[in-house]
Amino acid sequence: MTIRLLVAVFVAAIILPLAVEAQTGGKYTFYSKSEKAERYRAMKENFNFEHADSSMLAARKLQKISTEMSFPEGMVDAITLIGNAWMNQKQYDSALVYYTESFQLAKLIRDTASILDNSFFLGRVYKARQEEDSMHHYYTLTQKLSPQVDENYLPAVYIDYANYYYDKMLFDSSLNYYFKALEIYSEKGDSVNKGTALTNMGMLYSQLGNNEKSLEFLHRARRILERTNSPLKLSNTLNTLGVSYKELDMYDSAYSAYMKSLRISAELNNMPDVAMAYFNIGNLEIKRNRYRAGKSAFLRSISICDSIGMEVGFTYNYSGLGELHMERGDYATSIEYYKKAIKYAEKFGLENIVLNLLNSLAESYEKQGNDKLALKVYKEYMVKKDSLTSKEVDKNTAVLQARIESEQKNKELLNQKILLDEKEDAIQRSEQNKKMLFLILGAVFAFLILTGFFYFRLKREHRIVKEKNTIIRQKNNELEDLHEFRTSMISTMVHDLKTPLNSIIGLSSLDADDENNKYIHQAGLNMLNLVSNILDVQRQKESGIDAAVEELDPAKIISQAFSELKTEMKLKEIQIERKLDEGRLLADGQLLKRVLVNIIGNAVKYSPKAGTIRINGQVVPEKASYCIYVTDNGPGVDHEYIDKIFEKYMQYKPKNFGMSYSTGIGLYFSKIAMDAMKGDVKIRNLNKGLEVCLCLELSGE
Repeated sequence: MTIRLLVAVFVAAIILPLAVEAQTGGKYTFYSKSEKAERYRAMKENFNFEHADSSMLAARKLQKISTEMSFPEGMVDAITLIGNAWMNQKQYDSALVYYTESFQLAKLIRDTASILDNSFFLGRVYKARQEEDSMHHYYTLTQKLSPQVDENYLPAVYIDYANYYYDKMLFDSSLNYYFKALEIYSEKGDSVNKGTALTNMGMLYSQLGNNEKSLEFLHRARRILERTNSPLKLSNTLNTLGVSYKELDMYDSAYSAYMKSLRISAELNNMPDVAMAYFNIGNLEIKRNRYRAGKSAFLRSISICDSIGMEVGFTYNYSGLGELHMERGDYATSIEYYKKAIKYAEKFGLENIVLNLLNSLAESYEKQGNDKLALKVYKEYMVKKDSLTSKEVDKNTAVLQARIESEQKNKELLNQKILLDEKEDAIQRSEQNKKMLFLILGAVFAFLILTGFFYFRLKREHRIVKEKNTIIRQKNNELEDLHEFRTSMISTMVHDLKTPLNSIIGLSSLDADDENNKYIHQAGLNMLNLVSNILDVQRQKESGIDAAVEELDPAKIISQAFSELKTEMKLKEIQIERKLDEGRLLADGQLLKRVLVNIIGNAVKYSPKAGTIRINGQVVPEKASYCIYVTDNGPGVDHEYIDKIFEKYMQYKPKNFGMSYSTGIGLYFSKIAMDAMKGDVKIRNLNKGLEVCLCLELSGE
């Protein structure tokens, strides 16, 4: 064994360097690591990384040189540079391959700085590819390593997160990360990045409709960027400042900001920002009723977008021209421009913009008097709107499930890695001990060596068995924790949905005359009701539902339920017949209202268009009860499902009814809520339709 070991050392120390010398002409043989690093840095400084083609060529040359020198740190750096070149060309699949290779090699040689570099770049690649779980994984690693190696990565990760959530329209999360980055930039005295962060926050507040707050942040950004002589970033800030001025009807100030941005962008030959400035001026001129000037600005922006190949800009400019001609009453021209805008929006997958454009196109047809085409486009709008809502729900569910599975898989992989590392360490220690004993005692102490060998072997095996048992117990505990974490996280996420939903409901109620706001408001109420149902079902499972029973007027509660469903009833042209006996009942007002929203909402959903829903309230003296009957003329419920309809997660779909969506929560919640109020709920089929009966205790007063 000793002879073989000496031969191996001889080969590694003598033969391999000679082979490298023969292959490379003897240029790099026997250089120390520091000498290789110095030569690599010197050669890197001679290359040009400013342009895409030259940077790719330079990176590949550096990769070849570092390989010839057997300099792994240089190989890692060169492969990362190749990834950067692909990233700059938006070739994300190719960039991912090289960043991953560099990351693995950096881990192999334990180059922490390069691990940090590549974890950040991998996070950006996955961000560009919209793969959220992988993005979180690598950004989390970057945040962990950044304080130890390079603190500049930490605010960069926060900015990337903020931009990601901004694009997803999750403005609260985006604002939180901007504040984190701003705090770090302020502490470090990084004025340029601080100004950029303030600009982005001003833009975000503008999106949230808080234009006064937007102006506050944008003015702070403008002053900083003017002091630091950052014209490119200042141009962007002025553009955003103009938008906020416009929303506050400060048109002269908005125009001044746009023109300053336009001049700076033109001086820098930054044509995308020039096109954006003309587009913003066009929108402003519509507000000022200066249609000729607005049209000229939009056409200038289109011409610039065409010259630089920025076709996505056609979407916004054609939309602006459509709005301009609709304001002028030229509906035929407006329709043509909206059609062009829809074409480019669909080309670039801008689904939300397509939805808004379809609504504007339908409005143009309606004002033109072409009700038939207006109805056709509006139906297309409703189909796309329902599709987008369904996609978002499915996507959020899939992301949540994938995140849970990913965390479980990562825990399992970590446990396996710990086990393998422990085994490897134990084997290495044992081998070292054996070799040491063999060298010291020699052949004379063969018996002692043999005894020591078996002793250490048995001891190692005993330790490994003990460690395995410990790891198995830890793994079982972690799996139990994971199950509790998954249940808690789902409940927490559903609960956290209430705050943004209340914001949506509140904001959409500010302009009650806007049709879009009506549908958004209704959708928000529906989703809030669903979230409340899920939370109460979970609460009932854990501790039961507490009903605050009081004396109530049934007519008032029924009216409140109808108020939450008026948009859906209007859409289906539902007629209501109501007949209520005088009397008062004992119930929890909020619980009873939500039960009625679920029951009447189902009646609206399954009633035909222009159908009739009847609400009868009857006092039943012999039972000391007040019963509310909700009757529709829909398809009813098949006989075999009558006894199952109130079961948890029961999803019933009537035959020949078409598409419908149900969570199986609403009726189950209604049943447990009625039980909590000591009431009763029953259903029965009529000749045509379904009758639901809610009975509660009659007030004695």
